[in-house]
Formats: sequence, C-alpha cells, structure tokens
Amino acid sequence: QLLGMTSSYLTSPSSRAVENIRYTGLIAQEVEAAAKSINYDFSGVKPAKHDKDLYAVSYADLVMPLIKAVQELNNENQALKATITEMEKVLQKVHNLEEKVASLEIVHKSRN
Repeated sequence: QLLGMTSSYLTSPSSRAVENIRYTGLIAQEVEAAAKSINYDFSGVKPAKHDKDLYAVSYADLVMPLIKAVQELNNENQALKATITEMEKVLQKVHNLEEKVASLEIVHKSRN
C-alpha cells in the first residue's frame, strides 16, 4: 500500500535553484491511512499543527513495526516451507503407489 517517493528540494524558500540531492521517503498521510486501515495505532505520523505545517513521518518509529512485520513474514514463510515439504512427501507416496498399481496391472494382464 505504501509507495515511496523521490524528490529534490529547493535550497531555501526564496531560492529557485534545486539541489542535486534526491530524497526518498514516504508520504505521511499514506502511512497514516495504511495504519488506520489495519486498525494499527501508529505513533510515527506527526500531523501538521498549523495550516502551513507539513505532516511528517518519524522513521525511527517505523523500525520496530517493520522488524515485527519481517518476523511475522519469516514465521509464515517457514510454515509454508514445512507445508511444501510435507506435500512433496505425500506426492512422492502417490507416485510410488501409481508405479505399484501399474506393475500390478502388468502382472494381471500377463496372467489373463
């Protein structure tokens, strides 16, 4: 849901020259909306206090939720790998049974 954005800033409000430095970040309103959409009380969005202020994202406050998300995804990934391993074992048993059935069919046909 969250898309990073990259932009350059004016060196000062009165300047028209754009720095060659590119900044990448998140849009605070999108972070806020994403957190609300999953009922997550996220303290890392700093709303504007006045009309001319900007929303801000506290990237330090993003670290722990991101670590937690990576841990949860890792656990899910491990569970999926275990499921795949079990399914591969079952599939191998099915193949073995198919081979046995085919052998029995050959024996049965040769007796008739």
